[in-house]
Parts: sequence; structure tokens; C-alpha cells
Amino acid sequence: MSKPLWGKTILLSETDSTLRRLIRESFVELGAVVETTEDPRRIANLTSKQVFDVIILEKKISTIDAKIISKSIMSKKDYAGSFLIVIATSVELEDLEQRRDHGITTYIVKPFQMNKLVGTVRKLLAA
Repeated sequence: MSKPLWGKTILLSETDSTLRRLIRESFVELGAVVETTEDPRRIANLTSKQVFDVIILEKKISTIDAKIISKSIMSKKDYAGSFLIVIATSVELEDLEQRRDHGITTYIVKPFQMNKLVGTVRKLLAA
């Protein structure tokens, strides 16, 4: 069976353990290497040690807005070719208008079909 995401690296931060496990398993089945965390400090640590092809963040991680985390990560030159997806329960017009300023590639709104998230990642990595 083909592994279309073979060797691609994904950092996932999602507080819902069931959703986190489902997302992780979906991408691992496609050949991706997936690192998961709920801790914003660990996100900073991981992204300083390794460049991920895709970062998937929940909009609110603990009390920190994903826009703050995304801007600090995506402003690093090593991340110029990476993609950042934010999973959110809602997206305001302001979020969409400011997404590029914060290094956010796109938003996925909960609830979502897993094939939408997987399809988005596959499309971004194929571009």
C-alpha cells in the first residue's frame, strides 16, 4: 500500500485526547511521523530542535492563542517551507484577515471530517 506522506513530519497540539489520537493515527497510517503535545512550552522546544513540514495547532492551547505561537514559529527562516493549520471551534473575520501576519496557512473548523484535514495536508504538501 502506498504511503503518500512517507517521511513527512507533523507536530500536533490538540487537547482533546480522542481527537488527538484520531488525527495522529490517520497521519501515521499515511506514513507521516507525528509528534504530539498539549504543552505550549514543549511546542517551542520541539520547533527549535526540529523543522516540521506541517504544524497543526488547536486555536487555544492552555490559555495561549495559537496566533501567538504560530507567529513565533513561522517567523523563523527554517519554517519558510512549512505549513501551519489551526483547528478551531469558530473562526472570526479578524482571524482570516490576520492569518498571514501570524504565519497561519489555513483554519479547519470543528467539527470536521478527518478526510478534510488529511486532504488539506496532502494538498499543501503536494504544492
